[in-house]
Amino acid sequence: MPVIGVDGCPDGWVAVVLDGPGRLDVRHLPSIDALDALAPPSTIVAVDMPMWFPVQPPRRSEVAAREVLGPRRASSIFPTPVRAAIEAPDHATANAISREETGMGVSRQAFALAAKILEVDAWRSGSTLDVREVHPETSFAVLLGRPAAASKRTWAGAGERRAALVGVGIDLTPFEGVALGKATVDDVLDAAVAAWTAGRIADGTARRLPAEAGDDPEDVIWA
Repeated sequence: MPVIGVDGCPDGWVAVVLDGPGRLDVRHLPSIDALDALAPPSTIVAVDMPMWFPVQPPRRSEVAAREVLGPRRASSIFPTPVRAAIEAPDHATANAISREETGMGVSRQAFALAAKILEVDAWRSGSTLDVREVHPETSFAVLLGRPAAASKRTWAGAGERRAALVGVGIDLTPFEGVALGKATVDDVLDAAVAAWTAGRIADGTARRLPAEAGDDPEDVIWA
């Protein structure tokens, strides 16, 4: 059975499908629910998007993921806001709601993902796919054996990540020049490492962050 990694992009989503050693495909999807037609039921799909709303940020999984990333890359994970803040009509309202409920504000970066967070939340409850949450920088840290040395938005950082993916059989070279909507290089790299993590979930070798279930068994980031 294939596994899929997914990352958001400005005009939809990028999906990397792995179906055995060296067999992969890269797709642009206008909406997340298009995944249901892409794979059979129970396929593991690893999505780079928060899927659990905390009562009081930060989530335990985010704290655990930051520990994996260390000081150099920890800032790539921001606290997922409470649901009411994500559902707010604008950033100012979201900020006010969050401060009232938690004493913490909401970054513009976090609120910018609100539409995609809600899109995934509405879709996955009715999907037959096995949907898991991942964070690409955390997955790359596990793949590399350390946090990435350079930002994924730099030439050096993109090269570092592409080489690591090639090392585990995910060679994106054949897809250079393929039309993928407005997806950027880092969107494709993130979807690819999410697919790598999905494969590790399938074979039982992925890391669960945090390692123990605790009081919130759904608050998990896989790597």
